[in-house]
Amino acid sequence: MKLTVTLATAVVCVLFYLVLSLRVVSARRASRFAVTGPVSDVLTMRIRTHANFAEYVPLALLMLGLLELAGAAHTALVVLGALLVAARLLHAYGLPRPAPNPWRFLGTVGTFGVLLAESVLALQLLLA
Repeated sequence: MKLTVTLATAVVCVLFYLVLSLRVVSARRASRFAVTGPVSDVLTMRIRTHANFAEYVPLALLMLGLLELAGAAHTALVVLGALLVAARLLHAYGLPRPAPNPWRFLGTVGTFGVLLAESVLALQLLLA
């Protein structure tokens, strides 16, 4: 079985992760920060945006792949993959902005929603 939905979602996520990585590199260079020393607010925010992506996306992609292998409905997988990408884009856009802002909130809720929906769908497949 080919994991086409997971692969397509992963490609988009990896490309966005590279963008976030380059933004960290750019901020490190601008602040002349290597590994130690004072950290600018811009660099801190970019590091956290990058790290937050790295904390949530792998688990969501793993679940998406497992669901695809388990035979979950194609439409459900596409929706979950699209929602994951949208949520992570919203979160990355919103995180550096002053609170409260709807982008970060929607990104967070969207990410948690995808993880919850993946878990519920997995349980349904296990119990079927």
